[in-house]
Parts: sequence; C-alpha cells; structure tokens
Amino acid sequence: MFWQKKTVIAAGPLILAILLLTGWRYDLFQTTVWYDVMMHFLGGGFFIISLTGTLWHLWRKKSGRQPPVWIKAVLLLLLLLTSIAWEVLEVYLNMTPNWTQSASDTFSDIFWAQAGATVAVRCIFPRSKSLQ
Repeated sequence: MFWQKKTVIAAGPLILAILLLTGWRYDLFQTTVWYDVMMHFLGGGFFIISLTGTLWHLWRKKSGRQPPVWIKAVLLLLLLLTSIAWEVLEVYLNMTPNWTQSASDTFSDIFWAQAGATVAVRCIFPRSKSLQ
C-alpha cells in the first residue's frame, strides 16, 4: 500500500509545507478562494495518510498485525478536533484578515479538511467485498 511507504509519510507534510509557504508568500489564501479550499482538502488528506502510515508502522512493530479497521473513525475524529483547534488558533493569534474570520469560512475550512480526510480514509480502508 502506498500509505505504508516512509517516503509518502514524510513527503505529504513536506509538500503541504511548501504549498503553505507559497500561499503565505504570495497572499494566495486571501486572493484565490480555490487555493484555500485546495489547501484544506490536501491538508486533511495528507494528515490522514501520514498519521495512518505512522500508526501502521508502530502497530505492526508492536503487535505484528494490521491495525483494526475501526481506527478510521478515530482518525477522522482526531482530524476534526485538530481542524477545530487550528481554526481557533488562527482567530486567537489573528493570523488571518478580518473577512476570513467569519463563521462560514471557518466551517468551510473544517468541511474541506474533513472531505480530504474522508477521501484518504476511503483509499486506505476500502470496503471489504464480504461486507457488500
């Protein structure tokens, strides 16, 4: 599986950091709506891929087995809590201009992060044929 490779686990956050710095440098978050949406979508996806890959390696090292499938619900909940904490931090530290501190922008950011995470979870944990 692609998400089990250490290069993928490390490359996701690195790619995200480069895109984040580019967005801040050229004010793309304030001038380009799709860039903000894309960053939250990719952020949610990369978060899940990196966390799942890391947990998979730790789980296999400790128990010798694959992680249980229920872990996907825990991963999505963890991302939701991280997204909420990040949005609160952005407002608290005044990291964004006033127009982006609206409730609709905050909910949109959290929604797109969850959407990216859901896509990543569906790729990592496809439905079993026996459950269909």
